[in-house]
Amino acid sequence: QVSYAQISVFVINDRIDTGLLCKLEKYCKVVLCKRQPGSHNPMDIIRINYYLYKFKPDIIHFHYTGLINLLITPIPKVITIHNVHSSPEEFGRYNAIYAISQAVKDNIASYGYKSILVENGGDLSSILKSDRQHAGSLYRILQVGRLFHHHKGQHILIEALNILVHDKEFQNIQVDFIGT
Repeated sequence: QVSYAQISVFVINDRIDTGLLCKLEKYCKVVLCKRQPGSHNPMDIIRINYYLYKFKPDIIHFHYTGLINLLITPIPKVITIHNVHSSPEEFGRYNAIYAISQAVKDNIASYGYKSILVENGGDLSSILKSDRQHAGSLYRILQVGRLFHHHKGQHILIEALNILVHDKEFQNIQVDFIGT
């Protein structure tokens, strides 16, 4: 987007990944609001609204619910919903809702809201399937996602492995977890 539009990233809370921040700053303006997560400090809310008033964006894109309640602006707002645990109380305040999977889209629809599906992740067609089926070969599983099992389901994979190893007598299974 930065090749044809002016992009700014407003980081509301003070939780930042400095490595990612350095990469972003090469391509777009980054504004750090430095709000403590969950804070309702009036100065934080005033500062966030001031930044938005000063910049005058065409659209505001959210990644978390709850933040829309801090804004006093008529600027169109959209949100990307990343899981089925998001609270639907404020869905009606957004001009558009984006879902990262069909399951998330279906969940949003169950509350009576429409969403646009923009699947999260990469193109899996370039990953080669292994045809190794001979005894003794290692069966490798990779699970990618932040390590927050309530949303990402790592515990389900571990339960499935338990069934495979103990009930189905599978052997030579390796699982790698990638995430923060």
